[in-house]
Amino acid sequence: MISRASVLIKAPPAEIRRLHTDIDRWQRWIPEITPAHKGTSGPLRPGPVFSWSPQNMHVESTVTAVKPARCTAEKRGARTR
Repeated sequence: MISRASVLIKAPPAEIRRLHTDIDRWQRWIPEITPAHKGTSGPLRPGPVFSWSPQNMHVESTVTAVKPARCTAEKRGARTR
């Protein structure tokens, strides 16, 4: 699956990053993702798996890279419910 989207957000980069990396609270600003859950505590880092459910699918993503203020990367595995 390949998905691309873009949006203009009028907020400081630090606030955008905080929202993007706070996976457990994604559904507060992306209501179609319910639930989203990061299985580890603390800051986002490479290695942990997190799960989320967009549009009646279950997705498990593994964080592969985190470069503060630069990028966050993941690999995904999905299945329909």
